[in-house]
Amino acid sequence: MAVDPQYRAVGWVLPGPGVTPRLLPVVRASTGLSTWAMRPAAGVSVQEESGDGARVRIYRPPVVAAPAAMLWMHGGGLVLGRPEMDDLRVSGYAAALGITVVSVRYRLAPEHPFPAALDDCEAAWRWLQSNAARLGLDPGRVVVGGNSAGAGLAAALVQRLHDAGGRQPAGQLLVYPMLDDRTGADPEQDSVRHLVWTALSNRTGWSSYLGGPPGGDEVPAYAVPARRSDLSGLPPAWIGVGSADLFVDECRSYAARLQEAGVPTDLVVVDGAPHAFDAVAAARPSQDFLASQLEFLSERLDLPPDLPIIGVSPPGWIETAPISVEQSVEVAAPPSAVWPWIADHAGWPRWFAGASRVVVTGRGAGVGGRRRVRAGPLSFDEVFTAWEPGRCFAFAVTSSTLPILARMAESVGLEPTATGTRVTYRVGMQARRGFDRPLRVVAERLSRTLRTSLDQLKDQVEETPGSLLSYRF
Repeated sequence: MAVDPQYRAVGWVLPGPGVTPRLLPVVRASTGLSTWAMRPAAGVSVQEESGDGARVRIYRPPVVAAPAAMLWMHGGGLVLGRPEMDDLRVSGYAAALGITVVSVRYRLAPEHPFPAALDDCEAAWRWLQSNAARLGLDPGRVVVGGNSAGAGLAAALVQRLHDAGGRQPAGQLLVYPMLDDRTGADPEQDSVRHLVWTALSNRTGWSSYLGGPPGGDEVPAYAVPARRSDLSGLPPAWIGVGSADLFVDECRSYAARLQEAGVPTDLVVVDGAPHAFDAVAAARPSQDFLASQLEFLSERLDLPPDLPIIGVSPPGWIETAPISVEQSVEVAAPPSAVWPWIADHAGWPRWFAGASRVVVTGRGAGVGGRRRVRAGPLSFDEVFTAWEPGRCFAFAVTSSTLPILARMAESVGLEPTATGTRVTYRVGMQARRGFDRPLRVVAERLSRTLRTSLDQLKDQVEETPGSLLSYRF
């Protein structure tokens, strides 16, 4: 299904064709660098503890509503991530509901294949049960939850705990869960352009975790939640996913099988939403998606019915307000003398000069990247807009320097005036939460550079128009 335009921004989180074993160290480094910006919600305290084979990160709310908790597993395709990357999300759960959230620091594949991660999650469950009294918690009021691969681990954990007997989780919150290795083995998915988590990434994740190609005839018990034949007796479940997510079919199938087995199950499918779509926190469907999760948690944890849900946003990474820099200059030359220089400087074909408005997007290192160039409407034109008056040329370029942290777009506009042409150069930047301050420093320096560049352009246009094609910013 086509992606809703308001969710295209989540493609910035993990751009490119996918995660491969060769790229894994680079993606891990980028992910690790970005975690410092994921600050917890106001008033939520965070502490680290370990013991009995478990390593956990604990989030305590500013106001405790009930002695209830959620054991949380972060995402990352079983090969990426750490608890800190979910600081904003899980502290939001804690603040909104007044509960404690315990996030598991589990080992990652391929260095630690199955069952390492699941063993760590079970150790954290047993640690939480044995330390419940010290933490002021009721061990019977604990939900297990996670997102993406972490949600898959949560689903596997409740299966293992069911078979082991003893106290069971009060519910399972599965946010766009990674449940079935057979999706990673489906060649038809290779031709579909999924945002954030692609078929190639999925294959890397499952093969790293299973120690071999996904989709085999047999897999170890609890390694792949969707492979379990008997789902009866498991705790009530909430499953949420977008219709444009790679995991949508396996989520629908797993939810249907849970319901057939008599397990109370809520399935929420958001139209046009890709994987991790709730990174765009301002979108109304993201707000409703979170509200449904809070409602499920409130019910399963037996929270007070009059509990005032504290206003909390979804765990959005993408800021909606851009930081923009704009400089312009009046050139005593007609657009026909300036336009060819703009087209050639940018590296685009001359036929763009005849268009009233052209937007070209591409991926490349720094300004002027020319790979994967296409003509068409700017996918985020609600943020970066081209100039309407007169002839206009605009193009957007993604900076590949730490793409997980920020995105940059530039546009050049030409507008006829009574005395010549106004050339306007604009750069817009949009960063993940917490990166706006360093980005503003960059913007200030860039503004000075653009001013100098346009002044130089003015001099060259007016003095020696014929030499413009050799000029570069």
